[in-house]
Parts: sequence; C-alpha cells; structure tokens
Amino acid sequence: MYSENMWSKKLKDYVEQASSIARSLGDTKVDTDHLLLALLKDPDSSLSKYVSKKGIDSKELYQKLREHINSIDNQLNKAAESEANHLIDLRSKIIQLKSDISNIQTELSEIREAKRRIEAELERARRYDPWSARQLELELRQLNAEEEHLKKELSRVEQNLSTVFDKSAVRDFLENRISIDALVKTALKESHYKDQLKDIGISFDRYEDKVSKRFIGKTPEFGYSKNLEKVFEMAQEKAVRDGVAEVSPAHLVSALLEAKDFIAAKLLEQIIGGKSMDTEKEIQEEEKSILERYGVDLTQKARDGKLDPVIGREKEINQTIEILLRRSKNNPVLVGDPGVGKTAIVEGLAQRIVNKEVPPELQDKSIISVDMGSLVAGSKYRGEFEERVKKLLEELKEKPEVILFIDEIHTVIGAGKGEGSLDAGNMLKPALARGEIRLIGATTLDEYRKYIEKDLALERRFQPVYVDEPTIEEAIEILNGLRPKLEDFHKVKIEDDAIDSAVKLTHRYVTFRKLPDKAIDALDQACARKKLASVSVPPELQEIERRLRALEEQIINANLSGDYEKEAELKIQKINLEKQKQDIINKLDMVDMKINQLKKKLEELEQQIIKVAEKGDYEKEAALKIEMVNTEKEIKALESKRAKTLSVTSDDIAQVVSDWTGIPLNKLKEEEMEKLLHLEEELHKRVIGQDDAVVAVAEAIRRARAGLKDPKRPIASFLFLGPTGVGKTELSKALAELLFGEEDALIRLDMSEFKEEHTVSKLIGAPPGYVGYEEGGKLTEAVRRKPYSVILLDEIEKAHPRVFDLFLQVLDDGRLTDSHGRTVDFRNTVIIMTSNIGSTYLLTLPLEGNPEEIKKEFEKAKEKVLGELKHFFRPEFLNRIDDIIVFKPLTMEQLIQIVDLLIEDLNKRLRDKGIKVELTIEAKKELARRGYEPAFGARPLKRTVQKLLETPLANKIIKGEIKENSTVKVDIKDGEFVFETT
Repeated sequence: MYSENMWSKKLKDYVEQASSIARSLGDTKVDTDHLLLALLKDPDSSLSKYVSKKGIDSKELYQKLREHINSIDNQLNKAAESEANHLIDLRSKIIQLKSDISNIQTELSEIREAKRRIEAELERARRYDPWSARQLELELRQLNAEEEHLKKELSRVEQNLSTVFDKSAVRDFLENRISIDALVKTALKESHYKDQLKDIGISFDRYEDKVSKRFIGKTPEFGYSKNLEKVFEMAQEKAVRDGVAEVSPAHLVSALLEAKDFIAAKLLEQIIGGKSMDTEKEIQEEEKSILERYGVDLTQKARDGKLDPVIGREKEINQTIEILLRRSKNNPVLVGDPGVGKTAIVEGLAQRIVNKEVPPELQDKSIISVDMGSLVAGSKYRGEFEERVKKLLEELKEKPEVILFIDEIHTVIGAGKGEGSLDAGNMLKPALARGEIRLIGATTLDEYRKYIEKDLALERRFQPVYVDEPTIEEAIEILNGLRPKLEDFHKVKIEDDAIDSAVKLTHRYVTFRKLPDKAIDALDQACARKKLASVSVPPELQEIERRLRALEEQIINANLSGDYEKEAELKIQKINLEKQKQDIINKLDMVDMKINQLKKKLEELEQQIIKVAEKGDYEKEAALKIEMVNTEKEIKALESKRAKTLSVTSDDIAQVVSDWTGIPLNKLKEEEMEKLLHLEEELHKRVIGQDDAVVAVAEAIRRARAGLKDPKRPIASFLFLGPTGVGKTELSKALAELLFGEEDALIRLDMSEFKEEHTVSKLIGAPPGYVGYEEGGKLTEAVRRKPYSVILLDEIEKAHPRVFDLFLQVLDDGRLTDSHGRTVDFRNTVIIMTSNIGSTYLLTLPLEGNPEEIKKEFEKAKEKVLGELKHFFRPEFLNRIDDIIVFKPLTMEQLIQIVDLLIEDLNKRLRDKGIKVELTIEAKKELARRGYEPAFGARPLKRTVQKLLETPLANKIIKGEIKENSTVKVDIKDGEFVFETT
C-alpha cells in the first residue's frame, strides 16, 4: 500500500494535474498516461528536462502525446459504447429469460401442488375406490411428465445464462441476491477487448468505468486506476530504499519507466529507449534545483562531521564574519597563495554557524559552495549557461538564508562568454550591487590583481581578506588538529616528531608550495606508505615461497628419475616449510581476521534486531542491542591495537620529502656513511691528482649530509681555475655520478652562450610579452625541477658581466627569482664554475723533475693566476665563492694513471669478446708523452689511445689475428707499438 502523506508537494501538484487531464478526457480513473502528460506539460519537471537533454522538445512532445492519447481515448469510448450496447441487449434478453424462468417456476409450483393433492387422494382411493385410483394415477403420471419437461426447460434457460455469465453470479441472480445490472457487469470480465487493452497498457478498471457509465447511466466514483496505484507503490518503495521521507517526482518517473506493461512505460520506451542503469540517476539529477545540482552545502557537511577541524585562523574567520554583517559591500573575498587554507577558513565559518558560535544574524545561514566549472560544463547551446546562472541568482534571491561560496572566484570573469553573450561576472554585478545575494570568494593574489582588480565595477563589490601562510608553530598546531582524522583513516599512529618533521622539512625543502598544504600532503603520503608497507608480503614469507617452488621442481625430477627415497625426503621438507609459511600468515592476519569476524557478527546482529523488533520481542531486542554495542567496542579496541603497531615517524616524513625533492634527508645508513667517509677515494677513481679540489668538494658534501651547512646558502660554491684538460669538468661529472648515480644528472651550462647582455634572459626566462616567456629559464627551470643537483658553469669568464650580477644573490642567499616571479631555491645545489684565466702561467711548469721545485713554481704561478682573477672579477663576486681552487698541471705519473683509466675503459668494451689488453710501463709512458700537450692537457690522450691502440686492435680482430679469450700485451720497440697475443 502507498500513503499520500509521503508525497512531496510537487508530486501532489502533478497528480492533481493528471486528474484534471483525466476529467477533460471524460475518464473517471486517472491512469499512467494522464500522469505522463502532467509531467511533460511542466517544462521544469525532471522528465521534461531529461527529454530536452536527449535533444527532444518537451512542448512538442507533450502536444504529440496529447493527440495520441486523445486518439486512444476515442477508440476506448467507441469500444465502451459498443460493449455497453451489447450489455443492454444482454439485459433485455436476461429480463425475458428471467420472465420465462419465473413462468416455468410458477408452473412447476402449481404442478407440485397438484401432485401433492393427487398423491393424498390416491392413498385413500386405493383403499376404497380402485377405479378412481387408476384415474388419479394417470393424472399423476401426466403431472410428472409435465414437471420433468419444465425442469429441462428451466435447466436449458439457466444453461443459456451460464454461457454468458459466471455460474455463481447466475445462481446469486436467480436467488435474488444480486441485481440484473450487477449480473450484466460480470460479463465485462470476459470482454474480448481485455487482451487488446493489456497490449496497449490501459488499466482495465478505467475501461470498466467507461462501459458502466454508458450501461447504467450513472457516473462512477472518480479515483486512481489499479495500474497507477501499483506505480505509486513502486515509487514509495524507491523512496524508502533511498532513505528519504518524501516520494519525489523522480521516484515516480523511475517507477513509470519500470512498469513496462503500462501505457506510460510503453510510450516512454518509444521516446527515450526505456530505462537504462543511469536513467533514474539522471532524472533525479534533473529534479534538483541549480543549488542542489551544482552546489555543496558546507554547513550540512559540518553537521554530518564530514569537514576537517579548522585550527587557528580566528583572525581571518572573524574578519569574514564582520564583512558579512556589514550593511553594504558585505561580500568578503579571501586572497592568498595556493595551499595557505582559504577554503579551510570558509569551512571553519560553516562549523561556527552549526555550533551557533556566530552572531544571531548568521545563525540560520547556510554556506553553499558552487563550482563555476560545473555550471559551464555541458552547456552546449547558446544561452544555456546564462539560463543556469540566471536560475542560480533567482534561487539565491528566494533563499536569503544562503551564502554563496565560489572558490577560484576569478573564474567567473569570462566564464561562459561568447559572441553576443554575457559572462558570469557581468551577470553577478547587478545582484551584488542590489544586495540581493551574499557571496564569499576565494582566489590567489595574482588572479585577484589580474581579473578582479582590473574590473573596478566588480572589485568595489568585494572586500578582500588577505590570508598569509601560517608560521611553523601554527602549521604544527593545524597538523595536530588533523592527526585524529588521519590516524582513523589510515589506521596508523602518528608520532609527535612526524608532525614536527612534516612542517619543518617541507618548509625548508619544498619551497615552491605553501604551508599547511604541503605539510598535510607529506604526512598523508607517509601514512599511506606505512599502511601499504604493512600489507606487503614480508621478505621471510617471500623466501619460503621461493624455496617451496624450488622443492616442487625437485620432487617432480626425483619422481621422474625413480629416486623415491629422495622424493619422500623432499616432501617432508615441503610439509615443514608450508607449516612455517602458515605460522607467519597466522601471525600477520590474526588481528585482521578477528576484526573481519566481528564485523560479520555485527551485520548478523543488525538483521536479528530487525526480525525481533517485527515480532515485538522487546526484551530480546534490548539484549541484542547490548551485544551489538559490546561488539563495536571490541572492533574499535582491535583497530586501535593494529594502529599502534604502525607508527609514522620523522624518518617516514623525511623519506617522502626526499622522494619529492631528490634531496637525501633520511638518516645516514651504514653504506652511505662508509661512502661519505671515503668520498675522496671514490672521486680519485675518475679524477687523477688535484687533491686540493677533491678534498674541498668531499668536505662540502659531508658537511651538507651531516646537516651542518649554512641553511641560507648553497651546499658549496667553487671556482676551478687551470688550463684545459686537467680535470675540472671531470671532477664535476664524477661528483654528479656519486650523488645521483649518473653523470647526466649534472646541470651544465656553457657560459660562452651568454656573452651578450640580453642572453641573461636565457637563464631566468624571457620577460612577459617576449617570445619564450612561457618556457622559463634554462637555469631556473632545471633547478626548480631538480633542487638537489650539481650545477657546472663552464668557462664562466666568457659570460657577460651582468650574468655575474645575477649569481650574486644565488651564491649569497641561495635563491633566484625567474621571469614568472617564482623564487627558485638553490640552497641544495653544488655550484661549480670553471675558468681558464691565468692558465698561461701554469703551462710553463715542468712535467717532470724535483717535486719540491715543481711545488714552488706552482705556488708562484698560482699567485699570478689569482692576481689576474681579481682584475677580471669584481670583489663582491669573488667574496661570495666558498673556495677558489687552482688545478695543477698534470705530472708524468698522473698521466700514466690516466692511461690506466683509459685502458681499463677499453678492456670493459672488449670484455664481451673475452679479450684483455695489457701495457708495459714503457708503452704507458710513450702513450703519455705522445698524448700530452701542455696547452690542451690530458684531452688529446684519449685521441692518442684511439689512434695508436684501438685502431690497430680493431684491424687485428677483423683479420682474425686476435682470437676470443686471449690476452694482448702491448710494448714499445724502436718507437713503434708491438702487439703480442697469448
């Protein structure tokens, strides 16, 4: 059964409209097609909007359906007229038959009375007058024959009635329990139109009323058809299933679509193709108002406890409340950088409204957030977006208790604008000017200047509230407030040091984002990572599974070879391993299994409570509810126990921030400690000699990794001086490979590309309006993407002097502002500059000789080099460099070591062929002499090795003189290199 009390006001209006349509058609029963017409007649109904969305004109569809239903109704009237005439004829025949039956029954009564009289006389005549007795017997036989004849006639007449009417109805009629009209109406149940009406989907009681009206001449009582009542029941069931108190038109439309045997569903199937999985959802969406469809009620979310707690921000929330209470210009706009918490301030205001912590004027208000993108989305035709905005403004005027919140309010400028149409901003202006709506906006400072301030008419409607980034202490307080929500969501425990680290590490290293957003993200990701690690397969379990797979193969092989003893032994090992595996699984899953069991028990208890409540056993219901509460407590206790085993610490946060930035922030591991302590040795594997440079670089990296570097400056900045080919660039590459695992991670800039003054823009990006503005600068973009890197500025002296001015703030403050106004952090970079200034003084130094003499000569040359350096660069530039290192020219011993490195590289390439090259000391020295030129350093040495070693080796390999898996010894004889294969 359905209850009209559950119908929404809109639904009652549609049912009333359907009743009017039924009356206009002369029907006394409201059917599903009448309701369909009522829904389509209203252009704002969910069904009209839905068919319009499908590209069908709802007004035109209404007219066509009205004509179609009129046509069906005319046919029904004709059928009813024909059926009524048939029934009238039947009634005449029944009257005649009834008269015949009455006559027969009268005759039968008379015969029976005569029979009783003759039978009484016959008894006396048989005793006293035999002749009279014979006469009476003849009369009695004649009466019996007549009675039998009349009985047959009565049976024939009744049989005629039963062929048209129900036997029980005929009996009731003949016994005067029902009227002749009631008997005639029973013939309708077997109407030959019944199957046709079912095919069309017309409710049969609607047709019955039409026939009765014509047959009896009296209008039946007005009401709903049985089909429509069934639809009402289905709609009510949907509302109950959705957990709502009212049956809406959307529920009714969905029920109409589902009732496939009824006329409305048949018509709708032809129009929109019937009911799909999304149809009900789409129709419900169309029924919603603009605010319901595109808005989110923040105050309702606050009531439901779905908003995160807002910690701090009292000043900004109070400012917002003050502006909202003003008589004019009462539309606050929150202005601040992304991630500082502008939206959170509005959520905090919503929570205050719910908690009645605002002045009385705001206590009944609702804050509804509307996304402009959703309003624009899907508006295909001209005027559709404007229509949505217009309806939104009309709704807001009708609901003065609503405060509209538009995040990213700058998007209203130009939203929906097209040729000959207004944008949303211009449509909002009049409503804001008249004070018809109250609005809170949120945007960034750049967007506010670019869009809002530029439009003075719109800007004067708003009062800005500037939202600054919270301090470290405030951010820690905010994260402490969010801690319970994150712990409950991830089922982990967050330690105090994790919150401190999340704020401090992101503040220091994630400079391109703002607190508290970046700290919340880091903490959230660390919790997710910890939870993921908890469900991963432990290493010991992976090892057991690997051993089990190996045992399976061994068992199969033992069986195939017929070694049954070994097979049995292996099977015992397998059983033991499987037992170990199960023990580990049991330990891992014990808590989770228990929680799942209790949750299932909770579901069962809920079902039992419903059944017991239906039976009215209140005592048992109370006992089950107590058991349910205890089970819930047990689940919470187990979840808390599980959470305690998963703790998020500062190490987890450091790992997340390290992954974001590439900066190693996690605690030093033993391997890394060992590597850092022997960093010089690692660098010397690639860089021969240059001890001063290697030690300076290694010490700078160790200071940074130990956390002792100046937090406001780069890790280190060096100026490497010396002639070409002595290892300046090689040391930079070696450092990049040690830090990042590959030398390509080096950010290398050839400063000869920046000779002209205007080329400075290449480093930081072109100014606004110039080509390449959107691309950013070569240096700033590279560091912004990889804040932990080695920057090599090759041949710095070739750059324009303005470039040096640019690097003053990089070397001193560790930051640089690009052409977009973004501050790029250089505090986690190692900056290495190379220069050939004064290298001519170093080229005259001897290659071999007394080490003490060579050292004295080098010191003299070094002073001259530094003197020339001071003449070239300004003091303020040189003063900001951590260390200026003059690279020494290479000695013969160092050149031989370089030859060893080149031969080692050659052997790596020959390893696949199994060939190894060995050089005598004389051959090495000869290569060093021929390959070294003071003006070019060690660079020609590589070319010399290619020419004198690699080329002859290649020829011999191709000729087959050098076979695979052989050793080639190279010596020098008579100034020529000799190759001997062993």
